[in-house]
Amino acid sequence: MNIAFHGLGEMGFAMAGHLARAGHALKVIDLDAARVKLWQAKFGVSSATEAEIIITSVTDAAALRALSASIQSCLKPGMLWIDHTTCDPELARECAALAQARGAAFVEAPMSGGKQGAEEGTLALFVGGAPADVERARLATQSYCAHFAHLGPTGTGQATKLAHQLAIAGTVLGLEAARGFGVSQGIAPADLLDALAHGTARSVQLEQHAALMSASGFDFARGFAWLAKDLAPLSASSSSLSGQLRKLLAGAQATAHITRRDE
Repeated sequence: MNIAFHGLGEMGFAMAGHLARAGHALKVIDLDAARVKLWQAKFGVSSATEAEIIITSVTDAAALRALSASIQSCLKPGMLWIDHTTCDPELARECAALAQARGAAFVEAPMSGGKQGAEEGTLALFVGGAPADVERARLATQSYCAHFAHLGPTGTGQATKLAHQLAIAGTVLGLEAARGFGVSQGIAPADLLDALAHGTARSVQLEQHAALMSASGFDFARGFAWLAKDLAPLSASSSSLSGQLRKLLAGAQATAHITRRDE
């Protein structure tokens, strides 16, 4: 396949590498020219000319909106646009409309698995779109995807990713409460979290972030600021979020930096 891949963040860099290793002709694009040169030095100079598939994997909804105008100008009849950005269902539907106006197809496929999943090619994709287009996306992404879940029409993939992040947020709130209680009982955070990790309270978030949460004065809002980014479409909805969760997100949104480059 001839693929144009936009977004060489910490996940996109590895994902594009899997595509190159799988034998696809690839053109990589990123706002950071140094990232493009670094990718080309590792995986070879891109060789795709007329792309039949465009893949985007950028930081957030704002970045996707900024990119969509240039993407729209590149779309041609029969082309497929696959987007991995975590945003919201309405933006996904807007992108689908842009593609349709050009005679192209759009598939949303927000992902889970983090940098490790991207590097190992074991990402989970939450997919929305028309069945025929989704099948094309399945074939295009199989080099870095271990679980491909088609949830329904456009918007359902992003809705599922929001639900996924809500479930993670519940875990984070539980860990915050557990850590605070343990400290109040004189238990060192590192000892407490290690004990939890060996019981049925273990979780991916505990496994991945135990070292950070063990540090004295760890701030959950700042440490999990990426949750605020991902759940922003729900942050103003009192009916969708608990008071505790809204407090966590408000604190996270007030932090100065979100370090992840992409999903």
